[in-house]
Amino acid sequence: MLCCERKRGKSYNHFHKKIEDLEIKRLYRWYCRQKILCHAQIIVAYFGYTQYIDIISLTIESEIPDPVILLKMMPWTYIPSCLISLIMIEGVRSESNRRMFYYYIVSLALSSFHLYVFVVFINMIKSSPTTTISIVQVIIEFIIPFLITVITIINSIICHKNFGKGLKVYLNYEPKTFKEIIKYNDDLDQCYKDDD
Repeated sequence: MLCCERKRGKSYNHFHKKIEDLEIKRLYRWYCRQKILCHAQIIVAYFGYTQYIDIISLTIESEIPDPVILLKMMPWTYIPSCLISLIMIEGVRSESNRRMFYYYIVSLALSSFHLYVFVVFINMIKSSPTTTISIVQVIIEFIIPFLITVITIINSIICHKNFGKGLKVYLNYEPKTFKEIIKYNDDLDQCYKDDD
């Protein structure tokens, strides 16, 4: 219901005044933050994938001696971050403990992978200072997604604690269809009858 009124062009404050229950307002703010973090994860995953393409184009010219480096070059870490963010939003909207549990497990695995790769890259840079991988590239590819994932996990825990407090009704409210919202008359002469 809140999203529906917001989509209709009413300001946030307009429908915020309609809800007297301060607890629902607070819960809805956490859900809005959750959606923002979901979109941030998807954007970072897309940006990381473009960075991945750049790295592949640079490293294809040189030989890859270690199979672990080949594993790091696979883009599999970016696709799950998009999927788990969508699972997270659906888990919060439906207040599903099972989906949230899956989200926590996959997010923690992804976070640990990002930390592992970051440590490996730091060791590579320390061991051979002539590597073509820069610190900025490592930060963009692994630290920023790691931080966004950790912040999203913390916010998901806060949202998970609020399950069963009455927000599900607001999050799952479906607006009327377009034809039901706008009164439509097939006869154009009847619509513009007053203009004559």
